Amino acid sequence: MTIFFGKPKRITGKPKKQPELMTAEEVHEFGINIVAEYLQKNGYTEIQVCRDPAINPQITAIKEQQPVHIAVRTACYPEHGRLGNEDIARQLVRDAREHGATCYFAPVGLYNADAQNQTAAGLAIQGGKFYVSFKGLEILTSTDQVTLWLGEDDYKSDKLEQLIILLAQSWNGLSPDTIVDYLSPDIIYESQQVLTPMVGKELVVNYLREKMAVIAQDLENSQVFAELAFWPRPIQGQKPSEIPCILLAQGSRENTSAVVLVQSREELINRIDICTVVPNPAMVRRTAIYLVSDAACTVVNPHKVDELVQDLTDVFFQAFWYGSDLLTRAQKIKDPRIVRIIAIRHHFLQNKEAGSCQVLRQTVKHLEGPDFQTLWQMLFDTDEDEAQAALYILSEIGGIYAFRRFGHEIISSSDYHRTLALHGLGRVIIRYLQIMEQGKPVMQEMDIKSGQVKTILQKEQYPDIYARTMNDRREADEYFILPAVSEIEATVAIINNIPGDEFPWPKINILVALNDLSQMVRYRLA
Repeated sequence: MTIFFGKPKRITGKPKKQPELMTAEEVHEFGINIVAEYLQKNGYTEIQVCRDPAINPQITAIKEQQPVHIAVRTACYPEHGRLGNEDIARQLVRDAREHGATCYFAPVGLYNADAQNQTAAGLAIQGGKFYVSFKGLEILTSTDQVTLWLGEDDYKSDKLEQLIILLAQSWNGLSPDTIVDYLSPDIIYESQQVLTPMVGKELVVNYLREKMAVIAQDLENSQVFAELAFWPRPIQGQKPSEIPCILLAQGSRENTSAVVLVQSREELINRIDICTVVPNPAMVRRTAIYLVSDAACTVVNPHKVDELVQDLTDVFFQAFWYGSDLLTRAQKIKDPRIVRIIAIRHHFLQNKEAGSCQVLRQTVKHLEGPDFQTLWQMLFDTDEDEAQAALYILSEIGGIYAFRRFGHEIISSSDYHRTLALHGLGRVIIRYLQIMEQGKPVMQEMDIKSGQVKTILQKEQYPDIYARTMNDRREADEYFILPAVSEIEATVAIINNIPGDEFPWPKINILVALNDLSQMVRYRLA
């Protein structure tokens, strides 16, 4: 796990007028100093340092009367230091054994604290400030199974994504019991904000129980949102490889605070890393998928649900109005069948701008929240009417969460579902542009005598209608939080990777719309 030593470290020496890169020797020496500092803080004595990168080991020391040999390697983001090959590791182990010492490897990484993008993050600037990442000492053995550094395979297993889903469900439902049976007895739980990791299932479970209990006491301000996400892990000289992870937010879905990386062994979670700096939460690809375990769902009398579904099916559309007793009943029962029938009734109403449709969409929103789990299930159902019903409502009120989820589905879905997701993404972008351009509510009024039609402001002539219009706008637009420019650019990259013949309309149309959205966001943020 990466350990961060508080504030960014600054390399000694005055900065040059023209920024210059550190030499390989200077980077190496800086890493040695970091490891030596770590050893001093952790009870090692008689620390001896060799700064020549050609001579191994770089550090010798004593811990509890046991000699240790430590090989240090330092690299700039996205890499950690590497030994290079197993021959070096075996030689280090042999040399240590001859001196009765234990052999360790210490990989160090530097991250440019002033960087504005991933490329600049890997530049070791003379006189610059750096976040220092250090995974701790890794023991080297004489077997052929020597682990030299954290590799990509540590984040891949057949069951890893299911374990990540369970961990996300545990946080979203504040239910530690959801994940307890899937934790390894020797699990390591570590945060970049805390120097010492927790080791062992009992310690980790007790921590999670206490943490979630505290959060549950103040849900209004402290609620946790665990979103499924993907970290495009940089690999030098190769295309980034996406690693499944969790994006944690607290208080609101946009107040992101950490990326959670998970490793598994023998189908159990054996490591959880809470990353607040590297990888940066802004670097992950979001999906807007927030899952809750079935145990956290409300159980309702099935006869009561059946009765309400039948009432919603049989009633004339005039019953769908502001303050409707029927819809008030519906909002009190959170059951997928209620959402489905409301979405279907909405689908078969022709005028989607009518008050009845506005009220139905608001009811679905109050039942589902920004997750819209039932609608997403309907979208990928085999029933075309259900899919189209869900598609329209998601596009109309899903906002930033629909924007992210449609982008994710474009990557991961089959051809048919990809077409639906492309339709949905296009509609969401259009809604964004409409919201940004909408003016004050107006009405058309015709003079009976002259036959002339004039446009008037609702607020001045019809305050009651104006109040309802503004309420409808607030309800419909609530989730349309502005996406970051980086999110829009990531979506453009997704679209560019799809062949033009897979689009339901000319590919250039959605690229132009995304460009317009990007320009509007930049203007709003300026």
